[in-house]
Amino acid sequence: MTIIVAVEHDDGVFVACDSQVSDSGTSFLLHSSQQKIGVNGPYIIGAAGRLRTGQVLMHADGLPVPDGLLSDEELNRFMVNRFSLAVQEAMSAQGVETITDSERLLTESELVVCIQGRAFAIGEDYSVSRAADGIGKAHGVAIAGSGWKFALGAFHAVMGSCPPDTPEQLANMLVEAAIYWDQACGGPIVTLHQERA
Repeated sequence: MTIIVAVEHDDGVFVACDSQVSDSGTSFLLHSSQQKIGVNGPYIIGAAGRLRTGQVLMHADGLPVPDGLLSDEELNRFMVNRFSLAVQEAMSAQGVETITDSERLLTESELVVCIQGRAFAIGEDYSVSRAADGIGKAHGVAIAGSGWKFALGAFHAVMGSCPPDTPEQLANMLVEAAIYWDQACGGPIVTLHQERA
């Protein structure tokens, strides 16, 4: 299982994740060359759920790239109309996509995708949502994976009483909470940063 956290801030976005993979009662740590978050061109991509989903997207050729700097509204439109469609096509081409009850699903996986210093969550049905507005130093937080409830609870607790000094500390703290409480999540923590365009 997984915990992926993306924390937006004035200068970009910090992404943190755990390194443990679990399946049918077996758990192991991923090698440093294979992580749940990675970079593909201008994107940071993180996948929770089936590991194959993230592997396909982190190594996919031809993901669409925004033409220049986009406003929030333009970037939302781009992610919904172009990037989400490219994800569907990549999943189908690699034989990863499944069909259940006549509905297309993203192999029971959730994605956190960062572009131009903004974080988006992409659901199993390819829906796109932007990281919700936050408090204080964190503009928005996107969370995916089995440890999401623990990370979200930690977010509520720390932002209401003693917020961390930096967005990077917040991202790490939320992943640490999920690792502590969810036995399917485990360290070490991996982090990436993307500057705001």
